[in-house]
Amino acid sequence: MNSTMKLRQFIKAECANYFHEGHPPTVKDWCEPRDRRCAVITESRRCAYFEKAVLPACPDLAGEYADTTGQKTEIAVTRLAVCRLCGEAFRTPHNRTQYCSEACAKAGEREKSKARQRRRRSPVPVQS
Repeated sequence: MNSTMKLRQFIKAECANYFHEGHPPTVKDWCEPRDRRCAVITESRRCAYFEKAVLPACPDLAGEYADTTGQKTEIAVTRLAVCRLCGEAFRTPHNRTQYCSEACAKAGEREKSKARQRRRRSPVPVQS
């Protein structure tokens, strides 16, 4: 199942303002406060209620929502990561962040540099 379909299913299942059928029963994807069709599903537009109340429950879909609405730069997608040095959990918008703080990043770089130098100076290949 593609991520756009997952986003639509998430909206249909979790948004309190979403109704499968509208006031004219033949209209699908109805948004009650707007009194018209759902802006996200039908028009690929942003919805303030959805961003504040519904989307935080599933941060994995935040990227797909941002792509759908064309607002990639305005919506920060965060993920939970674990620091490689101290083991502390932290939130990051990047999937390549390895350390929780600048201090841990510097200490981690020192450790990597020491290991690299040990491997380079060792007459016998060292397994790391």
